[in-house]
Amino acid sequence: MGICDLLDGWDEGPNSAQFGDIRDFVNDLLESWGFDTPQWSDQMPTGYEDSPAVYTSQDNTIHLNPDIFYGDAEDAVNIAVHEGLHAAMHQLDWNLRDAEEEWTAASVGLGVAEDLAEGCKESTESGSPSSMPDYPFISEG
Repeated sequence: MGICDLLDGWDEGPNSAQFGDIRDFVNDLLESWGFDTPQWSDQMPTGYEDSPAVYTSQDNTIHLNPDIFYGDAEDAVNIAVHEGLHAAMHQLDWNLRDAEEEWTAASVGLGVAEDLAEGCKESTESGSPSSMPDYPFISEG
């Protein structure tokens, strides 16, 4: 599924189809960059109940708070891409508690989702995985 289909079909409020669509979109993005896909959950771990999402490296899981589906579609995608980048960085053995790593995931996640969504304004763009940008950062190790 491309981001244009995901954004066009957005139905505000949590439902299993939206969760699956965002999961599939981020997994396709990660796979296009050569990364393994993480596990996904719509349950927040203890201590993160008020967070929009979190990646837990112990179990390689992206947890999406169902509340994000009540907001803007692009924001929800940005959040999911951001957490997907944490999963990618974990595979590169980056320090997930490092402030620079957090900033990198935040800025790159926002940029990827915004760039793809911008393409939806052109009728010839699909935002599909084949039109996704190249992997935006490299391992420092």
